[in-house]
Amino acid sequence: MAEIEFSAVDIYGSDPLKNRVAELVGNELGGTRSAETILQTIDFDSGTTKVFGGFVGGELVTMNAFMRTRFASSDGATKEEAIGYQSGFSATDANHRGKGYWPKLMAYAETELAGSGATFIFGFPNPVSHPLFVKKLGYSQLEFFNFRIACIPFLFGRALAANGVTSRAALDPSFSDVLAWKKRSDEDGAIISSETVDGRLWGKIRRRHKLGFPVKFLEVGTFDLKPGGNLASLLRNAAAAANAHFLYISMNPENDFFGALRHGNYGQPIIVKSLNDSFRSERPINFFGGMRDTF
Repeated sequence: MAEIEFSAVDIYGSDPLKNRVAELVGNELGGTRSAETILQTIDFDSGTTKVFGGFVGGELVTMNAFMRTRFASSDGATKEEAIGYQSGFSATDANHRGKGYWPKLMAYAETELAGSGATFIFGFPNPVSHPLFVKKLGYSQLEFFNFRIACIPFLFGRALAANGVTSRAALDPSFSDVLAWKKRSDEDGAIISSETVDGRLWGKIRRRHKLGFPVKFLEVGTFDLKPGGNLASLLRNAAAAANAHFLYISMNPENDFFGALRHGNYGQPIIVKSLNDSFRSERPINFFGGMRDTF
């Protein structure tokens, strides 16, 4: 077996390497995309994404991207911050699969990220990669729920707890980090954002046809509830501004909003791995569907 060498991948000054990254990712995702589109999706424009790769004979044969998101407490109590990197865009050349390159690459990347001050890695794996993360790479699993709320006053009220959310003890992802990334990769102008006295919310407008009728729904990306803000009011105003028939929200039940939501269905679990032994936060971490690499 040929010897493989691992290193960070710097594509800014190398068109051949940039095109190779796009080729590997494109082969995994399917379809035809330009290198520029692939790189916007990976969020290279922010300058915070890290890519690590494995090279055989100087050729990039396996890679994984890690998109940075800052997390912070928002309850005004003890200040706590964490840096999470989302694992995504895993890709291996078809001629080099089955050789164990990618798991070794992940081990290398974890060491490098930990050395740079990262707190944890998280991801939204597909059913194929999920067992690899949990059974072979030592990642923990968090369940994920998908909520659908009809934007009808009577039904909308029943979908949310009457008292909304009172606890803000969680670590929240940076609203600006995630929204800026998604706007950079939004080719169709589907990303919208709104702000009210209750907080901020962004999401993606999607359209479907149900029983022959056009249906418009707002898939919530992330939201940032202000102290004392009302979640029901924030969601209701966002739905009205988007003229949406339904709201879709994906969240993990460990977050402190889960108690206010009803009628959730299980989705594909999240995976999480701590990189810092000193990080033993008792706060829940809020994850949202809009943080997905391919949202």
